[in-house]
Amino acid sequence: MGTLEAFDDALSEARAAAGDSGLRRAAVGVAEDAVSEGISRDSDAARFFRHELPAVLSSPVPALSDGVVVRFDIRGPGGGVFDLVSTEGAVIAAAGPTGPRDCTVVCAVADWESCIGGRIAALRAFADGRLRISGDVGLLLRIQDALGERAA
Repeated sequence: MGTLEAFDDALSEARAAAGDSGLRRAAVGVAEDAVSEGISRDSDAARFFRHELPAVLSSPVPALSDGVVVRFDIRGPGGGVFDLVSTEGAVIAAAGPTGPRDCTVVCAVADWESCIGGRIAALRAFADGRLRISGDVGLLLRIQDALGERAA
């Protein structure tokens, strides 16, 4: 079963278990089931993209519009390819490609850790060529704003 099919199955299970009113809460809970086997469950990147970021982007007001897919390609040991898929007010992380995307971010694990840890600004990493972005950069600004609100 592919990642997109696993995502659809997990979403259907969440809808059946929680009803549409509880979909957002349930979707974050089943995101782990939609992750393909290729990613180490112990990596910081996997934990961040499977748990922390979907929760921040899904509540209380979704940061991404329905149908948006943002890919993070974090390269090196402990990294992976993570697609954030926004649907019905919930953001679910799928490990591996899910299909067409609206924005893609590519960087090394060390550079990603520096950006997330606040040791370097994402704009500086981009200007230095350590962070490559293609597609709708505005989506990344929404993600950055949502992460900033969480830290405040």
